[in-house]
Amino acid sequence: MTLNPHSHPQRSEVIRWQAVEEEGILVNLDSGFYFSLNPVGLFIWQLCDGEHSAKAILDGVVDAFDVDGDTAVRDLESFMTQLEAEGLLEIPDTEAG
Repeated sequence: MTLNPHSHPQRSEVIRWQAVEEEGILVNLDSGFYFSLNPVGLFIWQLCDGEHSAKAILDGVVDAFDVDGDTAVRDLESFMTQLEAEGLLEIPDTEAG
């Protein structure tokens, strides 16, 4: 998946989550599936509120963590693809800049 930088990823409505120290736990209430997040994943998850664009999330990751832009793009796309596949995240692809 190639993220549209103008899309605004949003947490699924059937997800409940909790931050525990610097990590997070996500639970899909429909399936019972749970997912744990490391500090970078939690940072990204907190920005997936439908308000922040994928570009803003990417910029936040690059600014907050010691990672170059190319690596951040690959890792963010992979992470968001996984969350979307598990029904944890919705990534609209119809938005334009």
